[in-house]
Amino acid sequence: MNFRKTARFELPIFIFMLMLLCIPILAEKEPAGDNFKEFELKVQELMEDGDIPGLVLVLVKEDGTQLIKGYGYSDEEQMKPVQQETLFELASCSKAFTALAALKLEQEGVLDFDLPISEYLPWFKAYYQNKEVNITLRQFLYQTSGIPWSSVEKIYKGNEKDGLERSIKSLSGIHLENRPGAKFEYATINYDVVGLVIEKTAGIRFEDYLKNNVLIPLGMKDTVVGREIESPEKAVGYKIGFFDAIPYDAPVYGGNDPAGYVVSNGKDMARWLSWHLGL
Repeated sequence: MNFRKTARFELPIFIFMLMLLCIPILAEKEPAGDNFKEFELKVQELMEDGDIPGLVLVLVKEDGTQLIKGYGYSDEEQMKPVQQETLFELASCSKAFTALAALKLEQEGVLDFDLPISEYLPWFKAYYQNKEVNITLRQFLYQTSGIPWSSVEKIYKGNEKDGLERSIKSLSGIHLENRPGAKFEYATINYDVVGLVIEKTAGIRFEDYLKNNVLIPLGMKDTVVGREIESPEKAVGYKIGFFDAIPYDAPVYGGNDPAGYVVSNGKDMARWLSWHLGL
């Protein structure tokens, strides 16, 4: 999948942060021998400190060499070890995929990041100091929309197909804490707004657009969008309890797929990182 370079577009913060995280790995040689053993001991120490039942580690070198290795268990009760194929929910790292989908539509001339969101969602309104204001798509991408983090309560709980639109319609009419563009304030629903714009302009569900136009072209055949998937490879969810991680069946928020519900594994994340690094 190719994207032309454009001077006026800066990578959304989540993609940029993802690439920065890769730089220290690429700057050094792949751990080997005793050095790699020391590296693994550090990973295991951090897992113990953080009460992490299991994880998959992905290293990508500048020559394209990949290391994908699982640690711990994807299901502690069944003592099922984490493998390259183990599926994990990516949570807010999902936003990078949504940003890339938006970039594709922008480069095709379908979206203009500097138009107000009302150009794409005519019914959407926001107010600052009791006056209606415009928020651009770029401001939603950069988390400078002025929408407060507490807006998470607006996200529709459930897995109906119109959950995304329900979420954003409940957000419409919100009073902003900051003037759009004035200040960074993280609000997960910003990317749900972007997701709905993608859905409306593409004419298909966001989940289908992301699959057909981002995941499949990148060869990420095991990656899916949406929490309710049936796969023996999916890791059990855990949350920190009293001194230990305990199984947790998190509620389904179908209206939050663009911001938090991409599910992937180590093999596909290696492809994702390699593409961003131009390998």
